[in-house]
Amino acid sequence: MAVSYNSDYEYANAKLGGSIVRHNGLPVVVKSVDIGNGRTILKHLLTGASEIVDLKDLDLEPIELGYCNWPFAIYLARLPVRNWRQGLRQDFIYSAHPIENIYSNQFYNMVQGIYPTIMNCVNSIYCEEAFKKAFSKVFALGKTNTTGILDFFYKDYKVGELDINRPLIPKLYPDYKYLTEMVEETIHDHYI
Repeated sequence: MAVSYNSDYEYANAKLGGSIVRHNGLPVVVKSVDIGNGRTILKHLLTGASEIVDLKDLDLEPIELGYCNWPFAIYLARLPVRNWRQGLRQDFIYSAHPIENIYSNQFYNMVQGIYPTIMNCVNSIYCEEAFKKAFSKVFALGKTNTTGILDFFYKDYKVGELDINRPLIPKLYPDYKYLTEMVEETIHDHYI
């Protein structure tokens, strides 16, 4: 999305400084906007490399949040407050668990939709690398006290169970049967 601050680059710097936005499809941190010419210094989330771009080249569409694997899955949601800022900032994010550093590789993977396969999630939980692991922005598996059974979560709500000794289709609780098609498509996309 092109943005025009009507050449008020000082205002742009105040609104965007320290925020995560996208540039060329990748999440970046706006370090600063030159108040003289609008040239913007970015830091790439994944590599840490800096780049100077034109302010108008930034994509300011909201970044979709969801599960982030730090090292276990935490569901992130946007708080309904922006104050006067634009872009994504850590203080605009809510989670039931403490939020790790959003300027990290794990956060980058969540923003880009990069998740382990469902089988990798099962293995991580059974190897005790994590007690909860996400395989998409909205679905995660969690450890239970029952051997061979994992909790199945949708946006941090327990909606069913997964028996790892059967085909990898969870048994959804009756109130969540409406999720069946979405679950099947997501598992199919993240099985391999």
